[in-house]
Amino acid sequence: MEQFLPIIIQAIAGGAGGGILGQILKSKSLGPLGNIIAGAVGGIGAGQGLDASGIMAQMAPMLGGDHVATAISSLIGGGVLQAIGSLVAGKKTA
Repeated sequence: MEQFLPIIIQAIAGGAGGGILGQILKSKSLGPLGNIIAGAVGGIGAGQGLDASGIMAQMAPMLGGDHVATAISSLIGGGVLQAIGSLVAGKKTA
């Protein structure tokens, strides 16, 4: 179970990032479920990518630990992928 904890954190934080960005930029929203799904995928991608590249190991001590660094990077990654998804889907800006 311990090996799945980072992925769970990444999915939850990424979903939150996508949902938050969708609420802030309503014109860029993919809908509540779309924002969360895009965010979760982006959060997992960002977390796994930073972990594989070794950047996460360097960030963790500065941010207070592995799980905190995972959550922060996944929150940002989720928001970024939600924004990219809304651009691809053709959402117009306000």
